[in-house]
Amino acid sequence: MARRQQREVQNEGQLSGTAATSLLRSLSRARGSSAIIAIAGVVALVLGIAMLLLSGDLGGTAYTTLSVSGVLLLLALLISFNTVVQSITGRRGRYGVNTGIMIVSLVVLVGLVDTIAVRNTWDYDTTATKQFSLADQTVDILKDLPEPVEAIAFFDPKNIEQLQISQDVEDLLAEFARRSSRFEYTIVDPDLDPTTAKRYGIRQYPTVAFVGTESERLHQVVSRFQERDFATALLIATGVERKTLYVLTGHGEREASDFEPGSAGFGFAVEGLSGDNYGLTTLSLLENPNIPENAAAIIIAGPTKELEDAESEELQRYLEDGGRAIVLLDPNPPESFIQLLGKWGVLVNDGLLLDMGSYVANQEQTPLITRDQYFNVIPSITEDLEESFLPGSTGFDYPGLHNLPGFETSFDPEKDPIPETISYTPIAGTTLLSCSNPDLDSPICDRFGGSQLPALAFVGIAPLNKEPDPDASQQTAVVLFGDSDFASNKYFYSRGNSDLFLNSVNWLTEDISLSAARPKPRAFRLLVLTRPEMRFVQYSSWLLLPLGVLLLGGIAWWRRR
Repeated sequence: MARRQQREVQNEGQLSGTAATSLLRSLSRARGSSAIIAIAGVVALVLGIAMLLLSGDLGGTAYTTLSVSGVLLLLALLISFNTVVQSITGRRGRYGVNTGIMIVSLVVLVGLVDTIAVRNTWDYDTTATKQFSLADQTVDILKDLPEPVEAIAFFDPKNIEQLQISQDVEDLLAEFARRSSRFEYTIVDPDLDPTTAKRYGIRQYPTVAFVGTESERLHQVVSRFQERDFATALLIATGVERKTLYVLTGHGEREASDFEPGSAGFGFAVEGLSGDNYGLTTLSLLENPNIPENAAAIIIAGPTKELEDAESEELQRYLEDGGRAIVLLDPNPPESFIQLLGKWGVLVNDGLLLDMGSYVANQEQTPLITRDQYFNVIPSITEDLEESFLPGSTGFDYPGLHNLPGFETSFDPEKDPIPETISYTPIAGTTLLSCSNPDLDSPICDRFGGSQLPALAFVGIAPLNKEPDPDASQQTAVVLFGDSDFASNKYFYSRGNSDLFLNSVNWLTEDISLSAARPKPRAFRLLVLTRPEMRFVQYSSWLLLPLGVLLLGGIAWWRRR
């Protein structure tokens, strides 16, 4: 009996030893494949994380892949447990663990910084003219939106010419959206989504439609996609009242309905004013003898015929009642307009204004107004304005011009005192090498009489020799230009001409919010070097960099030898 029990115990020991031996042999065989299992686990881990980050629709598959990766990595750890422990506890292993901890810490730190940066965006415009910054007035409009506004930009992605425009528009719309939680935008391909294009009445591309989501007011921006155009669209879409301007007709003025590029028409100026949220209507004082009460300002663009007595009286009455007007004359204008301005103390000089010190190349009869020739007394008109030019201009004179050094005036300071009811403000002047030539075809100055004023503004409460009207609702304000060509279709969008005209109207109507949102000039700065500085840059690029590399190499060799 005892022998039988002893044999059974021996048999059981042999069986258990055989099982353990088999397990050890299986683990030994599996050790060769543990690296493959670990690599498969790492690949599955990367795939799972990628699916989570790149596609939210693959969430279930991503979690399954991550689970499989965990099982594979755990299995690889169990198979090569001793090897892993030895690798970790050894000298090289400790270095590796430390390195791994540092890498993980760095990744976590970068992730935290990135998360904070994404949730708290901040930018700084380093360009000289703040090319990529919104004007303060635009930011105020966005902050005070009375209702949510949606912008839908329609661009054809297959049109190469529209690609760059669409990117610029999207950047600008993104900046608008960043500034206001009540503004959002979408980019639509009208060929892929014709229903949306039809809904907003889109007939040409590119077009950006601005819609007030509550009132459903719609305004489309076509062809010009500047900050000013979008700011105006916001005002229209949210129901801000449009001021009405009246363009005087019937005296040979420039045609407001002429939009032909390069023509002498006034259509581009009308288009620009419409873009500033103004309503424009032509006005004939022969048909309608009274200037409408809702007139924000009257525009007189290049008259060539005389005013009738009744028309002149109505214009004078309008100005005395606190009216606003922008008057664009040309050399030797009709006498009735000269007399109208004379009642406010302004004298229109005879002949053609020539400036031999600053004119457009090969065009001596076109004075060039550079930035330092603007008087920044009215910043909303001239601040940050590009140079402009006035093809065929005349000049103005007024009592008190003698207070400006170097300016020619026909008024005697003692006999012609400055009126107490009128304040004059020069806008732009010419250089000292200027004159008025009676011969409109001559580009030569017989003598230089001093600087002259081709642009002037004045504000008054009463004309000369009259008492102020106590019933006037506001002060009279007039902007004068001695040239109307600069606002014609031919020259309107040249240099700063359009901004000079539009800013003047904005100032007249006390609506300067959009003047600061005009396109900013691109600053082009040259690096000017003297000859020694140029030689230093040249030789340092040839010698300093190679010598620096040799020096660093020598230091490294010295430390390792």
